[in-house]
Amino acid sequence: MKPNLYALLVGVSNYQSPVAKLPGCANDLKRMEEYLKNETADFQVHIHTMLDQQSTRNEIVKAFREHLGQAKKGDVAYFYFTGHGTQEEADPELWRYESDKRLECLVCYDSVKAGSNTYSFLADKELRWLIHELWQKTNAHVVTVFDCCHSGENTRNVHVGQQVPEVAEKRLVARFGGGAFPKRPWTDFVFSKEIKPEDLKVKPMHEVIPEGRHVQLAACRNDESAYEVAGEGVFTKNLLDVLRRSRGAVTYFDMRSRIKNFIKNQYMQTPQIYIQGGDLSLGFTTFLGKSEKGKPLYGSVVKNKDLGWVIDMGALHGISKRGQTIEVETETGEKLEATVVRVFPDYTALRFEIADEDKANKAAELKGYVKDFLSAPIKVFVEAEPKFKDQADKLAKELEPISNLYVTDKEYEADYCVVLQKQGINGVANLITYPGEEKYYHKGNEKKVRPLVLPASSTEDSFPEKVTTSHLKHIAQWEYIKNLYNPNTYLFRSGFPLEVSMQLQSEGGKWEEVPMENECWSPLLQKLPNGSLAGLATVRLHNAYTRKLYVSVVSLSLNFEAYPNFLNPPGYGLNPGEDKIIDTIYTPQGEFPLSLSCEPEILAYNLPYSPAWLLFIASTEENVDVTTLELPALPGPESERTRFIGAPRGEQDANASDWITRLVALKIRVPK
Repeated sequence: MKPNLYALLVGVSNYQSPVAKLPGCANDLKRMEEYLKNETADFQVHIHTMLDQQSTRNEIVKAFREHLGQAKKGDVAYFYFTGHGTQEEADPELWRYESDKRLECLVCYDSVKAGSNTYSFLADKELRWLIHELWQKTNAHVVTVFDCCHSGENTRNVHVGQQVPEVAEKRLVARFGGGAFPKRPWTDFVFSKEIKPEDLKVKPMHEVIPEGRHVQLAACRNDESAYEVAGEGVFTKNLLDVLRRSRGAVTYFDMRSRIKNFIKNQYMQTPQIYIQGGDLSLGFTTFLGKSEKGKPLYGSVVKNKDLGWVIDMGALHGISKRGQTIEVETETGEKLEATVVRVFPDYTALRFEIADEDKANKAAELKGYVKDFLSAPIKVFVEAEPKFKDQADKLAKELEPISNLYVTDKEYEADYCVVLQKQGINGVANLITYPGEEKYYHKGNEKKVRPLVLPASSTEDSFPEKVTTSHLKHIAQWEYIKNLYNPNTYLFRSGFPLEVSMQLQSEGGKWEEVPMENECWSPLLQKLPNGSLAGLATVRLHNAYTRKLYVSVVSLSLNFEAYPNFLNPPGYGLNPGEDKIIDTIYTPQGEFPLSLSCEPEILAYNLPYSPAWLLFIASTEENVDVTTLELPALPGPESERTRFIGAPRGEQDANASDWITRLVALKIRVPK
């Protein structure tokens, strides 16, 4: 029997005066409803929509509890909101952890009324309470999506809406009190009868309002604005685009990278994925916790006035050679074939035969499918005692349709192993590890499996086999990035055109060169006064080539993270003879000194060094987009956070385009 999908979709377009209208929200709501109605292959779908005057604060709360509250364990409860976001002042005695002294809020249809000095927003703490209630009651797979602005003091984005008429901000700003609405009395909060305000004054938030386990997708960071353009929410449009491209077979964390790439920060809008309730493994389940079909992601095929037909995928995505065939599908489902003519780093020129060319010209939309998008083939060995045969069979069935994951019955052939072990009284844990003796470590006289990531468990996860499969798919993508190279380079046949070196700061503050041996740096960490291990580092790049090169650097970590934002911009231009010193890492949280550190797993398992890698990419092409290579870290077996470096042939033509990679290993040594 199929699980149930209970969806509550809320949108407000025609706000009451004086709140600005958002025409695109009604369109967003309709498109989201249409998408979910097609989920009948995996779910029994139950959708409740609320638009405009239906979307009052009390009715939203009621529907949240009654409609979503019908879900049971194994079902999905999905809440979607599109409309204005705002902030209200927070009582500092109650909300002691709000650094800006404000609560983020959804603006409901009746939140602001003309001539009234009272407001009825739905605050983030109230949503937290409702989700906590829902999770306790249902134990379902809970997903929340917010396409609204959660910013307050950010003024830079206001100018975009003022200058471009078709761009609207999904933010409501009070015209008094510094932009935030006044704080409301305690009795107005949905949990006022269940929670005593005195408790919030002395107890931590998680004790008073625990987090219900759920996945939250947000349109932007809390210091940014969300936008709608030409009657479409930027976030919702790109979210649905990614879901359709992947047919829903995309993990939450992978989804964030895809959406971020499509939006390309053109409106200073950075989509976020949050895993709430302490279970990071949820981020590596697919959207709505569905079974993955293994169908490849597609790229858009369009006609370019200079190159002819092109697909927005290239060598960085797995298209490797001239003559390769790409399956192209029209909006009516008709299948065409295109041949690869020329491969660029992040796009590819195609050619149709005459019959298909005519059909392509008449098509309104063309999708090009690239098999095993950003994924390397890996072999998996499943090791389980006979009593865990049912769980092993369920995992094997989940892995079967994934084209780049091969189950082998010989451990020595495998790249990775999944070991099924007893956990607790009746639980079973899936441990991903290396094959052979490498997977064991000794702690005292005890011999245990050393997991590479946080194990999926039947006692903690609703779908442990799906979590494990998603982890392995993530690892396959990581392996692809780690082994990325251009087999057809011709401008750089003599070798990598950049000189690279690393310096490490010694205890006395002096910078010392780290020698490279066999494409490997082995810096020694220092023990700090607080007992932690760290080391400030710099990486120097020198363009030894005769042309300007565009350089990207991707950091790869022990916990299967790929972080492409080493340089700002990611494709940094270097003139011949020019140097670039990398001493800063750029993150959404700000800029931080480049540093090396050690994962807790290294110390827990008494390993001699922490492995990491730096992938250097040099291209003659400007604006090569490496953000598609971004992968978040898988949750480590000893910690919820990980360490990455930083605080994710034809004829030769001197003017031709080319690219090349160089992988340098890091063995970050730990002092004895």
